Amino acid sequence: MGLQFGDSFYFDDLLYAMLLPSANDAAAAIADNYPGGREEFVKKMNDKAKELHLSDTHFVVSIGIDDDGNYSTAIDLARLSSVAMKSEYFAKVVSTQQKVIYNTFKTHQYVFSNLNRLLGYNGVNGIKTGTTEGAGEVLVTSALIDGHKFIIVIMNSQDRFGDTSSILDLISQQAYFVNPDNNK
Repeated sequence: MGLQFGDSFYFDDLLYAMLLPSANDAAAAIADNYPGGREEFVKKMNDKAKELHLSDTHFVVSIGIDDDGNYSTAIDLARLSSVAMKSEYFAKVVSTQQKVIYNTFKTHQYVFSNLNRLLGYNGVNGIKTGTTEGAGEVLVTSALIDGHKFIIVIMNSQDRFGDTSSILDLISQQAYFVNPDNNK
């Protein structure tokens, strides 16, 4: 994002910066301004992971960078995403194609585009891209297909968008849904 010393932002704007273009400096600013700072923020992240039964997830830093102590699994990311998408506000943020924000002084404008190229494709309505050396290309996707919600997690990919597109196409073309109540 290119935050400048002394700038101030509203939390909502930093959230868009963090989730659309993956601005790690926005994530760091949120953690730095949490009561107790980064250490307390990371502690709360781990407490929330436990609360959500994400038994294979652990954090040591608040931003999405490689660190031997940061880890998760596809199933934990799917669980977390399922919970997060129940928040209308979170769902709105991660489904946003483009957002313009300003610092609170209105002296700097920032234009963010969502890095998820699949938004709008085949029912895709969010969630988050990521790339690290340890995890490779990652894409967590939420899609609504024929009234059914899907969470797809791609990790360590060479083509996260292509891999996810293939799964979405398979669901759209091959899956059919049966209501057990109608089969009496």
